[in-house]
Amino acid sequence: MTSIVRLSAGAAALASLILLAGCNTSQKVFVAEINGEPITADEYYARVLSVTNIPESFNTDAGGVTMINMIRDRLTDQLARKHNAVPTDEAVNAAVDYQMNMDPTTNAQVTAGKLTREDLLRQKKFELEAFGIGTNGDKASDKEIDKAYEEYKDKPDFRVKAAYKVKIIQVPDDATGRKIIAELKQTGDFKSAAKKALGMPDMDAANAAKDQKLLADQLRPELREALDKLKPNEITSAPVGIKIANPQQPLAPQFVYAVAQLKGKDPERVLTKSELRFLLVPVVLQKTHADWKEHYRRELADFTQHSKMHIGLAKYESLPDSFVRPLANTEANGHPTVGMPTPQPGAPQ
Repeated sequence: MTSIVRLSAGAAALASLILLAGCNTSQKVFVAEINGEPITADEYYARVLSVTNIPESFNTDAGGVTMINMIRDRLTDQLARKHNAVPTDEAVNAAVDYQMNMDPTTNAQVTAGKLTREDLLRQKKFELEAFGIGTNGDKASDKEIDKAYEEYKDKPDFRVKAAYKVKIIQVPDDATGRKIIAELKQTGDFKSAAKKALGMPDMDAANAAKDQKLLADQLRPELREALDKLKPNEITSAPVGIKIANPQQPLAPQFVYAVAQLKGKDPERVLTKSELRFLLVPVVLQKTHADWKEHYRRELADFTQHSKMHIGLAKYESLPDSFVRPLANTEANGHPTVGMPTPQPGAPQ
């Protein structure tokens, strides 16, 4: 039986500094317990640091938002086990890979350090668990999966578009770009080149040094044409000038310049049945479980009301009764809120 260490706000801050500094302690500190399952201080404070936006509807701070979401995650995990609806690691990873392949915004956020794969894995696990709860843990047969794949495999949602893997730096002019290219040919160090030539801060320079995945149909023609002339690991021989329309002076267009290194190119392809199984299951099951979202909300609301929740951080000890339980009831009544989002598995468009 684990025990919760009750911490005041000041002690919690001190504990976070100790934990984040990597202090080796023989006893784990627990900040909460949900139906007998602990939330450790190290996982809690790690997630607090990743909070960037707090919804206006939340009358709390980053620590409160984190606690609410971790309680939601624990409750959903527990309810998924009850319904035999825990997704496999393979399914969760496939869901993340799918989003990374299909959504350029996700790739940009990961490249910029605003989102991690761990964040995505947690999000997709929650979505798949919620669907499993909403469908009472029902399974799709291999025959049904095969039929759904044949029906939908030509849909855009099942096709990965051609994409370029590149390192790219936007430069202010042709001359600056040529200086960067000259240094890159000697060192190959994008971070150093960006920092020296452009005066970038360390974080921006580090992001410039990361590989990016850019969809072919989203690239400007000038950049795509330049990349098509390169072999893997080659750098553009000159800065690529990209024409930007100037509505104020149509006859005097503006230009931005880019230096790029091609890392590789992925052709357009149809995703395999194995890669899409996580999505094919909802395609099959929602035909007989059209109300799965509402059912999930009701199940979670009932489970939440009967759950035992203890918070060891004095500042947030009232969250279960003042926020989490009322929020679950709101969800059950069909008015979803930001705190417990409705997952999105569904049929391709």
